[in-house]
Amino acid sequence: SPFPRILAQGRHRKVLVPFMALRLRANGVDPGADFNVWARAAHLTETLRARVYLQECGRVLDRLTSHGIDHLVLKGPALADVLYGSDPALRHSDDLDVLIADGDAERAHAILRAAGFEVDGIPIGDEHHHLRRIRNRVGLAVEIHTRPTFLGLGSETAALTRRSRAAVVSGVPTRMQ
Repeated sequence: SPFPRILAQGRHRKVLVPFMALRLRANGVDPGADFNVWARAAHLTETLRARVYLQECGRVLDRLTSHGIDHLVLKGPALADVLYGSDPALRHSDDLDVLIADGDAERAHAILRAAGFEVDGIPIGDEHHHLRRIRNRVGLAVEIHTRPTFLGLGSETAALTRRSRAAVVSGVPTRMQ
């Protein structure tokens, strides 16, 4: 059985085990008592962590909105909230990626830093697709993207925004790609 090997890899406990357990149950597979105990513990841990992250994502999005900064959520915990709703533990994430028009990106970065976020990571060059990553006291990292080039969509932020859809993330209305 591959389960003992999977369980021994720490990263998989938080990333794959809750989702794997769901899919096994859905397909009538019982991986055994040891895996089931491990899966319940991993699911509980990830659920508690995801709730804090989603609350923090909501605070970030609310802060951007209240300062009149248009933004587009690209992936991360916001995606988990939309896709899995009542069970965000099924998609692990530790950052929030938002696309913000070049003209507002530095202001958004400053607003979040004033709210307690600190610059995290190494300096990046001008050719990079986001500003320096910032992180708050509970560990939520935010990347403010200025170009969607990393998605393979060229540099057409306006076109990407037009194709976005309305979403609610942690109670905050936003747009998502």
